Amino acid sequence: MAPIDALVFTGGIGEHSAIIRDKICSTLAFMGIKLDTAANKANSTYVEALGSKPICIIPADEEHMIQQLCLHL
Repeated sequence: MAPIDALVFTGGIGEHSAIIRDKICSTLAFMGIKLDTAANKANSTYVEALGSKPICIIPADEEHMIQQLCLHL
């Protein structure tokens, strides 16, 4: 299995569900992923525990992207 550099959550569930992020990360310890529970519950931008690979929450703005693409056309 190839190593990963970071884990990024975005969009509806990834961005807003601490429970889903916890369930996903709990199965990825073998890849160097360890979630900081308090940061995860607070929806912080960075939610990795000390010594973990980076785990980020990046807000998605689909409406803005659609607007920009329409204006471009």
